[in-house]
Amino acid sequence: TVTVDPTADTTVETDETVVLTVAAGTGYGVGANNTATGTITNDDTDVSIAVAPSAVNEDGATNLVYTFTRTGVTSTPLTVNFTIGGTATFNTDYTQTGAASFIPPSGTVTFGAGNSTATVTVDPTADINSEPDETVILTLASGTGYNVIEPSSATGTITDDDVTVSVAVSPGAVNEDGTTNLVYTFTRNDSNGALTANFTIGGTATFNTDYTQTGAATFVPPNGTVTFADGSLTATVNIDPVADITVEPDETVVLTVVAGAGYGVGAPSSATGTITNDDTDVSVAVAPSSTAEDGAGNLVYTFTRVGVTTGALTANFTINGTATFNTDYTQTGAATFAPPSGTVQFAAGSSTATVTIDPTTDTTVEPDETVILTVAAGTGYNVAAANNSATGTITNDDTDVSIAVAPSSVAEDGAANLVYTFTRVGVTTTPLTVNFTIGGTATFNTDYTQTGAATFA
Repeated sequence: TVTVDPTADTTVETDETVVLTVAAGTGYGVGANNTATGTITNDDTDVSIAVAPSAVNEDGATNLVYTFTRTGVTSTPLTVNFTIGGTATFNTDYTQTGAASFIPPSGTVTFGAGNSTATVTVDPTADINSEPDETVILTLASGTGYNVIEPSSATGTITDDDVTVSVAVSPGAVNEDGTTNLVYTFTRNDSNGALTANFTIGGTATFNTDYTQTGAATFVPPNGTVTFADGSLTATVNIDPVADITVEPDETVVLTVVAGAGYGVGAPSSATGTITNDDTDVSVAVAPSSTAEDGAGNLVYTFTRVGVTTGALTANFTINGTATFNTDYTQTGAATFAPPSGTVQFAAGSSTATVTIDPTTDTTVEPDETVILTVAAGTGYNVAAANNSATGTITNDDTDVSIAVAPSSVAEDGAANLVYTFTRVGVTTTPLTVNFTIGGTATFNTDYTQTGAATFA
């Protein structure tokens, strides 16, 4: 006998034969049945995997079909192991049919007796969420009764097919009285077909008072719509500020995408544009409101601007009142001061500028005098509706004293007396002691006595 012992391997191959044939030799003849064929039957199985199509739309009708293929022994049932990976989540992003078991991260598939293929079908779950494309990766794992061959892994992609709409604004801020507008650009990620998107309108600015708009399909605060043309990824709304001269806070226009038919809300979902106040009001006030002519105090006129204070500004004013410049007073602080007009300069970033009126000392009794500074119209500012004029008073603090006698003569032995009257003009509000000399030919306490004098010697 000759015994043939097959060598074990794991290679899938065709059945193989060993043929022994009696050949002629000495002392024997070749009889019938002079050849014998023995067969070594392949008992190995290779398993591979592929997916078709390689990608499907999330909301489409087509599924990812993973085909497991075995070669070699196919006559008996076979269970093959696989792992489950990828970025998609089972039962959230997809479901499956065909697998014998499917519990991520592992699963099994069973080949029926006589079948060379088995399939697992991955069915994407439709949603309206914009998200990255997601993958489902099935990879063969080792098991009993088969070998893993290439391709050993198959990656199917669930392509996001949801439309999202976002919004952005550029520039982020514009001047109220400028020529530039706020442009809100609505963007979608799929240009196929016309689409109407909804948005809300918020912010501190008031439509048709602080701004107008163009570009929106509808714009009735607090809601509006914008329409994307077929083939277009963007649609715009232009916000045009209404010019005015009112000093007010900066104001905002906020457009926010809200859900609607045929799209989801993308990011950024809201855009805030600012209408920057570019108006300035100038007012004036004086403190103290009055000062003594011969005192150390001055009248300080403070010009105040509200609104835009970032740049330098020259404001005009008129000069009035009963006081005369360079006679009754001098000034410091004004950029120019030539009655009846002057100017004051605000430094960049400063909200105030001052003019100081310094009364000129004299000894003349005169009426109180005024210096009136009034804001006048100019470039780059408004005259404030209130406190646009300030009156400072230079208070007379001089006093003149005179004397007269009546009657001018009296009989020595009569009942009448000589009455000398001292009179002051000017300041009379406070006590005042006045000196005088005594002369004449009459002798005090011999020819006359007196009453009324504080001292008389």
